Amino acid sequence: MEFWFARHGQTEWNAERRFQGRLNSPLTELGRQQAMDQGENLRRNVPNLYETDLVISPLGRVIETVEIALPGMAYRIDDDLMEHDVGPISGLSLAERVAIDPRFGSENSDDVLAAYYSIKGGESYPKFSQRIKRAMARIQRPTIIFAHGIVGFEVRANALGLIGKTRRSLRGGQGVVYHIKDGVERRLELKPS
Repeated sequence: MEFWFARHGQTEWNAERRFQGRLNSPLTELGRQQAMDQGENLRRNVPNLYETDLVISPLGRVIETVEIALPGMAYRIDDDLMEHDVGPISGLSLAERVAIDPRFGSENSDDVLAAYYSIKGGESYPKFSQRIKRAMARIQRPTIIFAHGIVGFEVRANALGLIGKTRRSLRGGQGVVYHIKDGVERRLELKPS
């Protein structure tokens, strides 16, 4: 399997450290630049770019990113690539989330993820994981995927065969592209992080 994964550009709520979940927030100036960088990165690194499949999340911040990065390129929306549903904490700041569950303020990523996936009224990890697997099962040829941070971690970890704590070794980031082919990942970026 070969694919390129890119997270949407920075949004106003990313800059404010608010959980977006399935709500939307427009890209910032930095987010628009990140989208342009991702497009340039893909043009440099994807052979036959405009013959490659492009599959994206249906959320506005992803569509905005794709339309800046790859203007005019046809894409398919896949609802299974939508951001994790964080239910009632959508739109809340970090301080507001910590007031609900102190694990959100932890330096330990396991604590944060445990809080993230145990939100009452939110999407459980098994449900989230199953829909990401469904989305990836539909990919049959080299494909570019634009989606969300937590979606990217799940997609990449599954493709790389990472389990448990080894998943935490994956880097994230906006404005970069990850190329995964035959179980090997390469981080592509125009500017150092």
